[in-house]
Amino acid sequence: MAEQARAQLASEGFSGTRARIQRSAALHYKGQSYELVVPVPDGAIDERMVAVLEEAFAAEHERTYGHRAGPEEPIELVAIQVVGSGLREGAGVPERGSSPPGASRESNLERCKAECAAIDREMKTLPADKP
Repeated sequence: MAEQARAQLASEGFSGTRARIQRSAALHYKGQSYELVVPVPDGAIDERMVAVLEEAFAAEHERTYGHRAGPEEPIELVAIQVVGSGLREGAGVPERGSSPPGASRESNLERCKAECAAIDREMKTLPADKP
């Protein structure tokens, strides 16, 4: 899955330090209904990795609930998730004062794009002509 995510990111122009892959696993003690999610380090999912995930889960369970089950209590792997993120160059918050008075920017809202007034961070109130 991680290789598929890397390939997809590369096809969209994200590679090297601009491509981030995060893996996580949801686990629970056998018979429980709720999982805890722990990060999955890079590497193959083999017996060594299973031991790493079991210990990470037990530690997270102890941190969350104040205890961990004994070593004989089976742990079940419910899901593994891979998230690939492409990091844009120059992404970030504009510098203070970078927008001249009356300027506007195209903004990506939940399901559409809209032209929005650019308001200086130092401004305490909106200009009278802007809603």
